Amino acid sequence: MQKNYDELIYYDPKKFHEAEMKELAIEENNLAIAKEFIKNGASKELILKSIDITEKDYNKLVSEIQKETKSK
Repeated sequence: MQKNYDELIYYDPKKFHEAEMKELAIEENNLAIAKEFIKNGASKELILKSIDITEKDYNKLVSEIQKETKSK
């Protein structure tokens, strides 16, 4: 516990930034994968269970895909 507390107090901004960027990249990758699954007709339940995204993100992706298909 003390080590974790010390890390919070004396964190390295560079390491913190790197970790934040990795987390952001993973999130963006998950959204891209989910979008492809939606385009290929995968079920909502499968996507939500397989990929770490929220139902709100899922609905947002569905809306984006619908807009893309309408504009074509």
